[in-house]
Amino acid sequence: MSGAELVLNATRAFKEFPVLEPPRAWPNLKEKVHGAGVAAWIMFLFWFAIYWAIDKSQTATAPLKWAVRYLLAPMLFLAGLASAATVETIHAVERTSESAHTVDVFTPILALGLEGYKVFIEFFSEMFTKAAESIAGLVWSAASRVWSIRTLRTGPLRHKGREPRV
Repeated sequence: MSGAELVLNATRAFKEFPVLEPPRAWPNLKEKVHGAGVAAWIMFLFWFAIYWAIDKSQTATAPLKWAVRYLLAPMLFLAGLASAATVETIHAVERTSESAHTVDVFTPILALGLEGYKVFIEFFSEMFTKAAESIAGLVWSAASRVWSIRTLRTGPLRHKGREPRV
């Protein structure tokens, strides 16, 4: 396309199409809050299901308790995120067809994902703390046993045949 054709095409575009206005802040904020609210209620139901399953598994056997905590709970969380993302995407497509500007679908899903990440980190931190405490306890008890056996063999102040200084 030559330079003259570009100028003519741009002039025609300015004449035929209206000037695009940037989206205003208030409608976007209102739509984002609405989208986050819808997704939050969906995730609330899934969180309720997760905590209900964990609560009911407290009296179960160890393998079932493990399966609920490490298999069912993460699957329910991912299903909740997928459900919220699907509803948000459908809602965003409907809003986009009604107006000229698009709405961010990623923000509510990111917020819900960060909430799940926080809960997972708290759970993992608690599990890691308990494991570290039990390992430290085992090391401490083993070290104290070794020390007590050594003390019984050599006496409290005698080491390798030396007499204590008086």
